[in-house]
Amino acid sequence: MGQEEKKIVLLASITAWEAQQKRVKALPEWPYTVDIKRNLVLSSLLPAVVGFARGLLPELLQRFVPPEVLRVLERWMPLP
Repeated sequence: MGQEEKKIVLLASITAWEAQQKRVKALPEWPYTVDIKRNLVLSSLLPAVVGFARGLLPELLQRFVPPEVLRVLERWMPLP
C-alpha cells in the first residue's frame, strides 16, 4: 500500500468517525422527548385532580350554594 492509498484510507476513516460523532451528538441524552414527558405527567396527574375534584366539589356546593339550588342540581347530579 502506497503513501497516497494510506492517506485516502486515513481520510475516509476520519470522515466516518466525524459522521459518527455528529450522529451521537444529535441523539438526545434522555430517551424521552418533551411530548412524552408532558403526556406522562398529565396522565398521572389527571386522575388525581379528578378524584380530588369529585371529593371536594360536593362539599363546596353544599357550603356555598343555596339549598334551593342544590335541590335542583341533585336531580341531575346526586350529591353524597
